[in-house]
Amino acid sequence: MSIQPDDSADIPVASVVAEASAPPTLDYMVPLESESAKAWERRVWKRFGARCLDSALFGIVIAIPIIVVEFAMAAGSRQPAPMALNESFLAGSVTGLFTTVIRLTVEMFMLARFGTTPGKAFMGMRLVTPTGETPTLSQAWGRIWRYWAGVETFGLPVLSVIGMLVVYFRFRKLQKAWYDKNAGVDMAYTPISIGRVFLLFGALIGLYVATFYLMRIF
Repeated sequence: MSIQPDDSADIPVASVVAEASAPPTLDYMVPLESESAKAWERRVWKRFGARCLDSALFGIVIAIPIIVVEFAMAAGSRQPAPMALNESFLAGSVTGLFTTVIRLTVEMFMLARFGTTPGKAFMGMRLVTPTGETPTLSQAWGRIWRYWAGVETFGLPVLSVIGMLVVYFRFRKLQKAWYDKNAGVDMAYTPISIGRVFLLFGALIGLYVATFYLMRIF
């Protein structure tokens, strides 16, 4: 009986060790060029859905203390309670600036601590560094202020629409958000079911209706 030679003996031990110790390839590190054209477009809409959900959640949470402040200011005003805080341009501007600062601060700490926000987590998204770690506080802040200045354009409505269109077309070119790229972070995606998408629409409608109802009854 002949003995067949063992081909594995010819494999260098160093290559086996290096292959075993190599880090796994993470999904977010796979370039979008290898995916279909619809794949990156779905990611754009996932980002948009996550942003809408985060905005709606923050809106209803921040609406309650604002209403309390309005009633407190209405105590010494002849205007109805919902108009007390908005009876001057300065008061409305201060309110808008206050809510923006609070929202950006909360989002920054959530991204630095968890790598995600409620909206992003619901849509299966998580912000990571190139090594797969949670972003630092400075990286989270760098991403947020770039998004606020470059996409939301400091809250100016018309320019915000233009900023979103720029993000969309630059995402097609760079195949990642420019504010992520410049901040040194990336977005990891987890597939979600179609049921979660319908649930997102239901949650958004419910949150916006609840916010509108709160503002009306008070």
